[in-house]
Amino acid sequence: MSHGRTVAHAVKPAAKEEGGERLWQAVRAGLSVVYDWDLAAGRIAWSDDLAALFASPRDVAFMPAHGLTDVIVPEDCKTRAASLAQAGVHSPPFECDYRIQGASGPFWVNEHARVEFDGKGRPRRLIGVLQAITERKERESLLERVANYDELTGHFTRARLRELVRLAMRERGSGYLTLSIDHASQLLESFGHAAADAVVQEVGRRIARSVRGNDAVGRIAPYQFGVLLTQGGKRELKALGERLLGAVRGSVIKAPTGPIAV
Repeated sequence: MSHGRTVAHAVKPAAKEEGGERLWQAVRAGLSVVYDWDLAAGRIAWSDDLAALFASPRDVAFMPAHGLTDVIVPEDCKTRAASLAQAGVHSPPFECDYRIQGASGPFWVNEHARVEFDGKGRPRRLIGVLQAITERKERESLLERVANYDELTGHFTRARLRELVRLAMRERGSGYLTLSIDHASQLLESFGHAAADAVVQEVGRRIARSVRGNDAVGRIAPYQFGVLLTQGGKRELKALGERLLGAVRGSVIKAPTGPIAV
């Protein structure tokens, strides 16, 4: 595709005059690429360093010359449109994180742009910067997972389950119960860590198969689980407890050291 004029030279004076210095700081740092998007004409021009944005050279040719809308992941289009709709003549620069569907697969970008409006107050031109942030998003996702999900079982952490319980208890018709693995210390001493981990994982799986989709399960201690019943009274809570005990005790658990009954 044709990149059009070199936007880095064409936009710089206006950007400095109209509060776009942050955009140029990013460009000078080599973190991003600049675009000039004429919304009315349906044309977008990129700075010459477009390739720096992508993980694969194939993505450069994949980027359209008429704008970004067609390559934004569909579920992210609404997010971007809502952010753009909030922009006004006297508002800060428009900014949004979203995914682009590149030739090599989706990747995250941050868009930071100055919006120009026509006489009716409608956006007519965007002069901005795209920054690749996939690695940052992956780090954020990892941190979120570590904070909210137990590494061994995949269930909620104690802190996250406690927060869910706190929110649920504001509503009527919710309940909470705990399940502990019997003789946990003996299990560890007799069979070792690998076998103990296998037991915890399998108990977690059996609990997950026994609850409803809107209930929540968390590992609240090394050998203890908590279950939040989001809808139901004492009768449903008792039935759930009996169902969970039946599921956990229904058959032996296969561990590296051999079958273990819990």
